[in-house]
Amino acid sequence: MLIDIGPVTMVIKAEKDGKEYELEEKKIKAYVRELLHQLSSVLPILKQPAFKIKRISGLPQVAKRMVEAVKEVNEKKLTPMAAVAGAIAEVVVEEFDNEKIDFIFANNGGDIALINRIDLPFDIKIGDINKNYILPYFLKIKGKGKRGIATSGLGGRSFTLGIADVVTVCANKASVADAAATYIASSTFVESDKIVRRKAIEIDPLTDIPNELVVVKRFKLSEDEIIKAMERGIEVADRLLALNVIDGFLIVIEDCLHFESNGNLTMEVKKWK
Repeated sequence: MLIDIGPVTMVIKAEKDGKEYELEEKKIKAYVRELLHQLSSVLPILKQPAFKIKRISGLPQVAKRMVEAVKEVNEKKLTPMAAVAGAIAEVVVEEFDNEKIDFIFANNGGDIALINRIDLPFDIKIGDINKNYILPYFLKIKGKGKRGIATSGLGGRSFTLGIADVVTVCANKASVADAAATYIASSTFVESDKIVRRKAIEIDPLTDIPNELVVVKRFKLSEDEIIKAMERGIEVADRLLALNVIDGFLIVIEDCLHFESNGNLTMEVKKWK
């Protein structure tokens, strides 16, 4: 089922006994519209760095998830908007999940929330937006329970401060995965005359990061530049992995790829046969 409302373009699907479980499209659409209305009512709050938001008790549930996710990732520049797509997918899945369902997922523009009751294997293809093709790898998510998978990088729907083509993160929550992917991707910056940056406000006057320099174009980098950018991304991701904020991550910069997961191994990278 495709839900396309405003900034939300989301595919949602559920299964029971190996067959598709029918969800109520009208109810889902109404719920998504309500979520967007709730978020618009508190947008000025959500556009400030999360660490400045001290009281969240009066916020809508989806907004609370966003603030909590960014605080868990613990990057002081991030606003809760860094977790918006993942948080929406997360609350939609939880709202329409029930004990009759074996498996349910929502893919909100590449940020995925899922609940898996029967350890159903779940494979995710990884695409490079800049080159407009599917990479010869996929992530394999195993295990029961809730999971979140999010992707950020140059050429995506949101601004990035880094030069990574793809950063994909797996976590227990889609909101946390979204915030972490944004943080890791933005950490992959390296000074170079082959990188073009502009202030975010010059591109989008309504952005939540108006004074940040965002990457708008990247030309062919040297091997040293790629390695330096990759090392910066890995440093941030490894810290989140060690703290169990995330389960695993994949970083792709040009032809350079790095993948790690923790001992629970919920994410793998394999080549297509």
